[in-house]
Amino acid sequence: MAEYIQNVTRIPKPGKNFDILEASVEMMKSLNTGGNVSFTTSSPPAIKSSVISALPFESLAEIEAFHDGIVSSDERRDRLQKLAADCEDVNVAIIRNVRQPSSLPAEPKYIVRTLMVAKRGEAPALLETVLEASEASKTMDPRVSVPAFGNVDVVRVVNALVSLEDANAIAEELQGDAFAGFRRKIASLTLRQMRTLSRVAYVSR
Repeated sequence: MAEYIQNVTRIPKPGKNFDILEASVEMMKSLNTGGNVSFTTSSPPAIKSSVISALPFESLAEIEAFHDGIVSSDERRDRLQKLAADCEDVNVAIIRNVRQPSSLPAEPKYIVRTLMVAKRGEAPALLETVLEASEASKTMDPRVSVPAFGNVDVVRVVNALVSLEDANAIAEELQGDAFAGFRRKIASLTLRQMRTLSRVAYVSR
């Protein structure tokens, strides 16, 4: 599986949500590569609803070649600028995968993303604890990742799911007695933790 993912997060202007979603899907299809496009269905008030395009890459060299292709193509730059014009904000993040799921649903319907911000100097300990919790879980097989660039204190946990019942099963396990030790450890290592739910609009492998 891919070692890196480039996430492009677009926050649509009011009234432009599905325009941005449809354009992001068409953009993904035109790239003729793997990846997925999803849109926010539930998030904390501090996180605005967005459309996220996730593109997998095997190496930084592959990402660099992808960027070279954008820089050298007037057509691709124009398409990206047209998309951005209907957005309040566009963020690009390159993420390094530390743990890969053993398998992925054939047709994922939802993506649950959990972002944890470690106290300064505690990111390695937080990552180790999250990896231990992932291996101990009976309900989830997540992708665990960290930013290749950006906020070095962030640890991400991403679960691709086929139903909201699956998300609820994970939540119940995380709040259960068996995970009390992990909860205490993670709480002691973090400044905050946020979880979002997105609906998958398009996926290609």
